[in-house]
Amino acid sequence: MADDEIPHAYWKACFNLAAQSTTGGQRPTSDVQEIDEEKRAWLCDALADYSRNTDPALLMKKHVKTLLDISHQGEPNDDQTRLIEQTLEALIDLTGDSDLAVNFGKIGGYQLLNWLLRQSKPNLKCQTAELIAELAQNHIQSQQALCNSQIMPVLIALLKSDDQLIIVRRKALYALSCMIRGCSDAVALFCGLGGIKYVVNLLNAEDDQLKTKCCFFLHSVVDMSLLSMIGCLIEEKDETMQEEAVNLLHTVVSNSKKACLAMNTTDACLKTKFQNLCELWKAEHHDQEKIQLCEEILKLCIPTE
Repeated sequence: MADDEIPHAYWKACFNLAAQSTTGGQRPTSDVQEIDEEKRAWLCDALADYSRNTDPALLMKKHVKTLLDISHQGEPNDDQTRLIEQTLEALIDLTGDSDLAVNFGKIGGYQLLNWLLRQSKPNLKCQTAELIAELAQNHIQSQQALCNSQIMPVLIALLKSDDQLIIVRRKALYALSCMIRGCSDAVALFCGLGGIKYVVNLLNAEDDQLKTKCCFFLHSVVDMSLLSMIGCLIEEKDETMQEEAVNLLHTVVSNSKKACLAMNTTDACLKTKFQNLCELWKAEHHDQEKIQLCEEILKLCIPTE
């Protein structure tokens, strides 16, 4: 028998039985009554208040509004700084959820990041960098949005400034690492902004942990983008630049089977670009050594059974 076919009397009997079991066996003196309007209004207010204080999306909106309000009041005082620290800590916890990370941008959160990174307190810079890392980590949509928000130049500036504490540089590098991981557009932007040289410079830092993070970061960037960068150089109109790019490519594919495979599988299809350049040089009767070098590279990149 379906639930909607059970007579009302049966449901009433079940309710009475349940009520008796919770009242020491005494039968309730009255039936269930509809709640009055005053109690209904109180209950609705209580539920709404509970939702405001527990719903993650509403909490994020509240925290972003708090920061926006403070940002419009000039340099934060000590009380406001403590409030910013507490709010950032809450946002870091919330943005571990990928859906909430997307919401952060939709409710105006990205416009706060530049302001926060430019605060004088090192702790605020560190927390903001950590928030950026949480937003970007393994989330391509957030990575793209962060690239468009002009936040990367500010993070790179923290790397190259000798005035910044080591901990600030570590956190900035962590944020950049999360922004570029698996995102070719972010890698291209980072390289275009000259970020590589600032990371290389940090290898001379006295902090071993920072140097270790720099090595890991550089490995990730080179692993993702070296062939793409060479491909861009090959497309340059400058003939000397093209020649140097070809020499570099020959060195890479001669020493790395992985690079040979990537020549055939990258989205940009570097092998095709290179073949076109080789044919052009043949047609224009370029130096035979250059053409021979091209042919050697192509031979190395032909998949073998």
